[in-house]
Amino acid sequence: MENSLHQHFSIYEEMTAEEKKVAEFLKFKKLWWVFEQPLFITDHKDRPRIWTPDFFLSEFGIYVEVCGNPNIDYSFRQKIYKLENTPIIFVHTYKPKWKFFLLQRIKEIQKKRSILIEKIQ
Repeated sequence: MENSLHQHFSIYEEMTAEEKKVAEFLKFKKLWWVFEQPLFITDHKDRPRIWTPDFFLSEFGIYVEVCGNPNIDYSFRQKIYKLENTPIIFVHTYKPKWKFFLLQRIKEIQKKRSILIEKIQ
């Protein structure tokens, strides 16, 4: 009997089809990511929580949440992330220009950070 710890494992096995699309796109663009990096947040009732957004772009300090189903409401998570000032991008992969949107949001967040850094120098 083979030990299950020695079997080959791919992080892609844990992903939904939509998450795989985003992972492959990020890889193609050479934007390295960590899958489901734990994130400590405080919710709307001031309770500590650990959430795991789909991707963490470590080079930029930006999280990405994949929204592959138009019938799921992400507004609560968006509200909490906004309260926490978490740099996160909600990517709706069912929309035709999601790739363009993702890249544009990364650029916008980075530009905003650059402006803030310039103000404090």
